[in-house]
Amino acid sequence: MARSNDIRVLFVKTAETEWERSGRIAGSTDVPLTAQGWEALIRGMDEVQGAKLSSVLCGPDEGSQGVARELARRVGCKVKVIEDLGEVHLGLWEGMLGLELQEKCPTTYRQWLDDPAAVSAPEGEGLEDAQARLLEALRRNTSRIRGDSGAVGVVLRPMALGLVSCALTGVPTKRLWSMIESAPLLEWRTVGRSGLEAAAKSRTGVGA
Repeated sequence: MARSNDIRVLFVKTAETEWERSGRIAGSTDVPLTAQGWEALIRGMDEVQGAKLSSVLCGPDEGSQGVARELARRVGCKVKVIEDLGEVHLGLWEGMLGLELQEKCPTTYRQWLDDPAAVSAPEGEGLEDAQARLLEALRRNTSRIRGDSGAVGVVLRPMALGLVSCALTGVPTKRLWSMIESAPLLEWRTVGRSGLEAAAKSRTGVGA
């Protein structure tokens, strides 16, 4: 049977962490999800229980793995932890209060809000590099999934999901924050295999 060009993907956005709730910049730091966030995710999973997923892919942090395990338990599949699906690394900013960063570096902070791809946190990861890493990880780990074997679940932290969504929809990363804010906790998407491969290969000007 010919391999289908389309893949059904259930994207799951992990809820806010305790740091984010308190106004801190989390980045890739492994911080527990809030109890309220867990409750919201559980309610969302109730709506997709029984879905046919070939596997659930997630990043390495405990929050993402916990969400992935719960989803996999409900639909009867396995979890695959992928290091390159982790959240964006924000270096020395991680753990800082947003207000603290604003006071210390007001110009950088404003640019971070207006055009995040134009700013890199000290000792952190640029958004262009992060987006390329995430897309390549998705391409590599979905390349053998057959279109007739069901869908795949992908659990991502908020910035990671926002960058992937920007690439798949052609939205510039200047709108990253609004993409994150508007993204539901669980969302089905049909992803073109060829489109994903092209996006993974062309991440050289994500802020354009």
